[in-house]
Amino acid sequence: MEWETSRNYLNPYRKEIAEGKPIEITVFDHGTYERKLVKAIVYHSFTAMPGVDRLWIKDASDWLEPEPWGIKVLEELGEDFTRYTKGEYEARSWRA
Repeated sequence: MEWETSRNYLNPYRKEIAEGKPIEITVFDHGTYERKLVKAIVYHSFTAMPGVDRLWIKDASDWLEPEPWGIKVLEELGEDFTRYTKGEYEARSWRA
């Protein structure tokens, strides 16, 4: 399966991704573009772990990055919704 997400959805989880910890993020089915909220482990490289799905990352300009990341979906949490206020998001940003 192939998924897609925005770099903005990943930015708050820089530390968790580096440590291989599960995170909750919004992803889109790359074929149907159905949006889902999932608990998953995200890898910087599709080849980092065997058996993971491809995760295509869009940048701020909606361009897909040239190489896919990897994702292992642990659980579908249901419909997507905004989980953070602006202040909470900024507190978990790449600069934190």
